Amino acid sequence: MKSRYLVACAIAALVAAWSVDARAQRGGGAAEPQTAQTKAAQDLIAKAMAIAKDDLKAEATDACLPGGPARDPDPRPMQKVEPLKVFDNLYYVGFEQVGTWTLDTGAGLILFDTLNNPQEAETVLVPGLKQLGLDPANIKSIVLSHGHADHFGGAPYFQEHYNTPVMMTAADWDLIARPPRGNANAAAATRVLPKRDKIINDGDTLKLGNTTIKFGIYPGHTPGTIMFSAPVLDHGVRRVWLSPAGALQVPNKESWMAFKHIINDYFQADQPEMVFNSHPLTMNDGLAKMAEIRKNPNGPNPYVLGKAKTARYLDIMLACRQAWVVEKDPSAL
Repeated sequence: MKSRYLVACAIAALVAAWSVDARAQRGGGAAEPQTAQTKAAQDLIAKAMAIAKDDLKAEATDACLPGGPARDPDPRPMQKVEPLKVFDNLYYVGFEQVGTWTLDTGAGLILFDTLNNPQEAETVLVPGLKQLGLDPANIKSIVLSHGHADHFGGAPYFQEHYNTPVMMTAADWDLIARPPRGNANAAAATRVLPKRDKIINDGDTLKLGNTTIKFGIYPGHTPGTIMFSAPVLDHGVRRVWLSPAGALQVPNKESWMAFKHIINDYFQADQPEMVFNSHPLTMNDGLAKMAEIRKNPNGPNPYVLGKAKTARYLDIMLACRQAWVVEKDPSAL
C-alpha cells in the first residue's frame, strides 16, 4: 500500500511539474504532459522521489521530466548578464540563456565553452574576462562541452587571435564538420567553424598546474556530449564541481549505459558537491544563485549542495533517466 502511495504521489508531482514547466517553456508550443505508463518506469520515478525527500524535491522533479531539465529555445534576444566571480577561481561570462565558465588554475586559465560566434567572443567574452581581471591571452585550453554553436561558436576567435588549443570529442568534431541542412538559416550556412584540434576521449584528464579535469562521454544531446568534474575553491575550501553538458538528455539504452558508466565509474569517486552547466536558465536555477552571490558575496555559496546531498542527487539522476529509457526499452532495466 505504501509503495503504491509513493508511486501515485511521485507521478502526480511529475504531472503537475511537467504542466507548469511546459507552460513556462520559452519557445512556446508547450508539450503535452507525460507520465510513465509502465510499472518499471513508475517504480524508478518513485525511487527517485523517495531519495529526494523534501530537500531535493525540486531537483528530482526536474530530473524526472521526460527529457530532463531541458527547455525550448528562448525566443527573446540574448540577455547579457554582468560578469561574475562565482567561486574564488571560477567565473561566469555571457548571457542568461548560455555562457562560459573560466577556471583559474594558478598556472593559467581553462575556458569552458565560448558563446555563439566570433563576434560575441570579441564583444562579450573578452571584455567580460578583462573586467574580471582575467587575461584572455592566459587561456591555456578551451574545452568545448559539445558540438552546438552556442558552445563552440566563439572558439575560432581564440584560435585566430590567441592560438588557444581547443578540445572536443571526436564525435562532435565530426558533427560540426557536416554541411548544414538544406533549410539551414543564413547564420548556420555561413558559420565560421573552429579548426579541428585536440580530442577528448572517455576517461581522459586535463592537467594544468595542480588542477585536474576529468571527462566522461555520454551521447544523447549530441553524439559526443561530455560530463566533466573540476575542482573549485569556495572561500578557500576545495570542492568538486560536476558539469553535465547535455543536462540529463539520455534518450536510449546506449546513452543510458554511458551515463551510468561515467557517473558510477568516474564521478561518484570524485565526491562532487555541486552540479551545474553553461545554461543557467535550464539547470538548477543558476540565475537565482548568481543573484544571491551578487547580494552576499561573502555568504555561503548557493551552488554548493555538499557531498552527501550531491551523492543523492546523482542517484536521483540515475533513477530518473533509467525510468524514461525503460519506458521505451524494457531491456534497459
